[in-house]
Amino acid sequence: MIDRPGSSLIGASILSAAGSLPLHLAPLIIAVLVIDGRTAVYDAGWITTATLLGQFGVALFLPLFGVGVIARTNAIALAVMLLAGLLLSGSDGMSALLLGWFVVGGCCGGLQYLGTLAAAAHPNPRFAYSVRLGVVLSLAGFVAGALQWTAGLSAYRTMTAVLMIVFSTLLVIGLLLYRPVESRDGRHGGKTEFRLATYFGLAILFVLFVGQSGLLAYAVQNATERGIGLKNASWALAAMKVAAGWTLLFLARRVRRNDRNPSFAVLGTMLAVSDLVVATTTNSLMFFLGLLGLETGFNLISARLQAEVARGTSFFGSQWLLATMLFGAASGPSLRGATVGLDVGDAFVLFAMLSAVSPIISAGMRSRLDEIGPRKKAPED
Repeated sequence: MIDRPGSSLIGASILSAAGSLPLHLAPLIIAVLVIDGRTAVYDAGWITTATLLGQFGVALFLPLFGVGVIARTNAIALAVMLLAGLLLSGSDGMSALLLGWFVVGGCCGGLQYLGTLAAAAHPNPRFAYSVRLGVVLSLAGFVAGALQWTAGLSAYRTMTAVLMIVFSTLLVIGLLLYRPVESRDGRHGGKTEFRLATYFGLAILFVLFVGQSGLLAYAVQNATERGIGLKNASWALAAMKVAAGWTLLFLARRVRRNDRNPSFAVLGTMLAVSDLVVATTTNSLMFFLGLLGLETGFNLISARLQAEVARGTSFFGSQWLLATMLFGAASGPSLRGATVGLDVGDAFVLFAMLSAVSPIISAGMRSRLDEIGPRKKAPED
């Protein structure tokens, strides 16, 4: 049964939030794995990379085969497999850990693709992307807080037990509310226009996710090395996500009236400064403020870039958004870990700051490229 975009957005956002949890909780997962002795610091980033590679694989497979809607029965299958993968990750050994999170990642990729299509099908894509991200961040913050309240950070197996409960709850609620929604442009989008601006926008989105996901993945671990306790850092992460989520939901109302504010210049500058604060501060309050600025700026820029690609390139751009973001997010943590291992971590911080301001440079160029018009048109399906 196909439902209208508005009524599908809430259920799809909750399912997408469940699919986004591993990425948003990556700093806590890495910290607990290292403290629990299950992996070394320089190997911990591969857990996040394995998860994101699973997500990327599914996000690449679905658009390649022209999947334009995720049926409810398929969403249920993804939910069951996700819980099975999480159970597997609790087994002993690095192989089980990597395989478990790879399976979880693949299922999360399907759920995120579901949420991306629902947002793209909305009459106001930027509003829908902002709402989806606001729900995702708010729930991620509450889950991070739940890990504190339930001693979920004391050991990895305790963490997986808490996550099993959290995932089960979110998946059941999301599946009850979810109704598949068709793309605004039809299942295959008819004649898809391949614009230079599309590829350029996707490239900027990729660079942004490499820089910001890499910095965030090790944010808590690096903060503890600078003297900020794990408990304080974890609470800062949880509070930051809730605050950023509510900020996105509040700003989503303004997007209906003016979808050009705040500008890329304001958001990029805020994000670059926040990156520097998160990477260098030794103060818990400043760490929280830096994380808040990072998460808010990152997601506002991401929502705007996604909406522009989805709105300007028919169904083609919408299909490839998730794969682009996940490929960048999968590359970031391992690249950050490599720079730590080579003792050149400051170089990655600089790269993250440059990625934050890249949308400023790209804004004018994408407008110029858009004026060129379509490079070519794909044949009708």
